[in-house]
Amino acid sequence: LSAFKRFILSMASAEQEKVEVNWKYMGSSGIVISDNEGYFIISTQITEITKNHTGFKIELRCRDTSSESIVSGYTGKEPYLLISDIDDTLLKTEVNSAYGLKKYYNTAFKSPEQREAINNMAESLSAVHELSVPICYVSNAPRNLHASYSLMLHKFNYPAGSVFLRDIGRQMLLDRNRTPEKLNAIRTITELWPSSQLFLVGDSAEKDLQYYLNIHDEMPERVKAIFIRLVEENEKTLDLISVLEERKDVNIHLFQHPSSLSEKILSVVRQS
Repeated sequence: LSAFKRFILSMASAEQEKVEVNWKYMGSSGIVISDNEGYFIISTQITEITKNHTGFKIELRCRDTSSESIVSGYTGKEPYLLISDIDDTLLKTEVNSAYGLKKYYNTAFKSPEQREAINNMAESLSAVHELSVPICYVSNAPRNLHASYSLMLHKFNYPAGSVFLRDIGRQMLLDRNRTPEKLNAIRTITELWPSSQLFLVGDSAEKDLQYYLNIHDEMPERVKAIFIRLVEENEKTLDLISVLEERKDVNIHLFQHPSSLSEKILSVVRQS
């Protein structure tokens, strides 16, 4: 029940709107104001970016709370960028279970320490990341679970990268026709890396392929390849195969073992 209690407390957490955030980074410091969603932007000069783009330590203080975080640093001009879904692509969530019951159980009643990763996916993404390919993570999970998701990715040795989750609230009820949050998150990421070629990784349990095809149709010159992990053999598999037949203009790969994912991406990156 401790995991469920942590889940309830996370979901009840409020966004810190319009508050002062004090920051320190390598001798620089400043104060920024969070926006209506609790987000803020820090602008400072980074003098050096390491090969693996990790190890930037930043101190934050908001009201009576302080924290120290390790952040990733990139120029935004890297030639390639990998965007990956999390649930059932990197972490076992079982979105396709009956009525989604296992999904809710895994999310609410299992602590980050009890969750399971998809075998060999961390090694596959790490091999890509070692060639200086930034990685961003997206999920339909609510933003309130950002700390839990970040902890799980770190626990299973996934490469450091930004995590984009869903904004939940009354807007979901007021506008049922609004653009899916995951699709908006992917668009935001592409704006942060405006010239990078994209590798898009997802699974067959959700609408990842549909979202990725939307991105391809919006910017076909940028989407290098789409990779979809087959969660299980069922009717959705047949639907995916039919999409492959219809969309031969898109470089789509279905995979079960992560090694085939990294092999294809590494061959492209190394040839460039």
